[in-house]
Amino acid sequence: MGHDVSTIGNHNLDIRNVKSLALDLSKRFKVNVEYGYYHQFWIDIDGNEFEPSYKNVILGNIPNPNSKRTIWLSDEYYQAHEILKKHGDNYIKLPCFSKDSSIASEFEFAKKGVSYEFRDIQNEIDYGTIDNDTFHNWHSNYNSRWWSFCRNFMEPDGYMEGNLDYLNQYRKEVFELHTIIGGTAVVHLDDQGETQHLTYGEQTWQEIMNELNSDFKDTTINISEFMKNKILLPKDKYPLAFYDDFMDLK
Repeated sequence: MGHDVSTIGNHNLDIRNVKSLALDLSKRFKVNVEYGYYHQFWIDIDGNEFEPSYKNVILGNIPNPNSKRTIWLSDEYYQAHEILKKHGDNYIKLPCFSKDSSIASEFEFAKKGVSYEFRDIQNEIDYGTIDNDTFHNWHSNYNSRWWSFCRNFMEPDGYMEGNLDYLNQYRKEVFELHTIIGGTAVVHLDDQGETQHLTYGEQTWQEIMNELNSDFKDTTINISEFMKNKILLPKDKYPLAFYDDFMDLK
């Protein structure tokens, strides 16, 4: 597998529960929002094994009378949270955990926070994943290969050459989306490189920024600062991370 760009930004969405988030997204995007969860867990509310339906389970709908467009919002931890509500910390004693200890890690993630996915199914737009205070991955039709992304900031080498106009068009799309969700900046990371551990969805936005400002300070490109002078990097000096607050686009 090749290296891909993992784009992560912050947000101020209402993530208290899936209905609250659906209401918030409907207002911000001015669309209808259908919300629920994907029935993929192979255990029931009491930890017994059963065959999931692998279908979207609709819990509700937030209508917008001025829109014909509908977004699907899925609570990825819905089934885990329902089990935790009923059993509390005793969930670990349920039958499934004696057979498969690996599922415990998923419950640990669910205990720490939320994970929602939202997409426009009809128009085949997959926006990304909403976590506690971060939003992960949105590429539209942009080429999201890591080395191609890096080449936009580097001197041409006869094999691969960047395109800043193309990059800036993508940045404008990202900026528009993150403005809607209340974000102020994004980072672009290598999903199989030295920063890949920051792409898993476990870290808060501040934790990601703290690590970039310490361990990757000298190898992170500030894109909006770069755009002021557009001084290309040597063709053999690949960055390890990118930070973008869109200041040059405001």
